[in-house]
Amino acid sequence: MRRTLAIIMCMFLSGCAAMEYLWLVPRNSMHIEIPSHILKAEALNLFGEVAIKRLTAWGERSVTYLNEDEGVIEIGYWRKTNIAGYAARSEIKDNGGKLYFSVKGAGPYYSELPVEQASKDIHSELSKRFSAVLLDHDLSNSLTSLPSDAVANAPAPLKAALC
Repeated sequence: MRRTLAIIMCMFLSGCAAMEYLWLVPRNSMHIEIPSHILKAEALNLFGEVAIKRLTAWGERSVTYLNEDEGVIEIGYWRKTNIAGYAARSEIKDNGGKLYFSVKGAGPYYSELPVEQASKDIHSELSKRFSAVLLDHDLSNSLTSLPSDAVANAPAPLKAALC
């Protein structure tokens, strides 16, 4: 009887902190392919920008952990428990080919925040950003491969854009 009472008392006193370890905090995970020309640091920075923009609805969020060698970035209070709001963690795996990320979020008393929608929004925006970087990369490669006389004979507005 005493042992049961002690266990119940410990659970009661640990309260919300135990919720995190029991995976009762709402979370969602996704991954996205990283185009081969995007560096690990660039992919992490893009994730950070997109995640911070999307997750600021619950107060100021910032990068709380970044290790480019490990390919890891954390936004918000990922490592802390009993915090209301969103947090995100991303890790680059598969030799830099995929960016895996998770979003967790809970309101007061662990009421559910729409983490699935937040993950989808981040995935969608990252796809757009990766495509834009790919387009910029392809455009700059094609411009640098132009013959020098093509640039010299170009109309003034185009020459200004090329140089």
